[in-house]
Amino acid sequence: MSPSPDRARAIARLERLVGFNTENPPGRETEAIDYLAAIFRSMGWQAEIAELAPGRANLIAKLCNGEEPVFAFNSHADVVPAGGGWTGDPFMLSARGGNLYGRGACDAKGQVACMVEACELLTLMRANWSAP
Repeated sequence: MSPSPDRARAIARLERLVGFNTENPPGRETEAIDYLAAIFRSMGWQAEIAELAPGRANLIAKLCNGEEPVFAFNSHADVVPAGGGWTGDPFMLSARGGNLYGRGACDAKGQVACMVEACELLTLMRANWSAP
């Protein structure tokens, strides 16, 4: 039986990601990148953080399982400045009407949380990987 996505886990990770103020400018996503690296390391992945500038970094997470296939996710953790118009703290995830709101929840911290969940499932299904 294949593992199923864990919605609560993905939302909890999104909540943490939204909580990091990664506004760019000035660009300060290092804390979020450190958080993601810790998740990948806890899953047994190699996680390398490449500092680009003060407060700016990339994460390269890798799980080797033979020669092929190779699968890659690519996204970003920074957000544009929150600006005005928020009815609550933009760096606190909130649920209203079946939707989740918070700075970056849609671009692209929500996608990152889903990618991490997919990687969690790939890790759990590692023994079933095979080349086409």
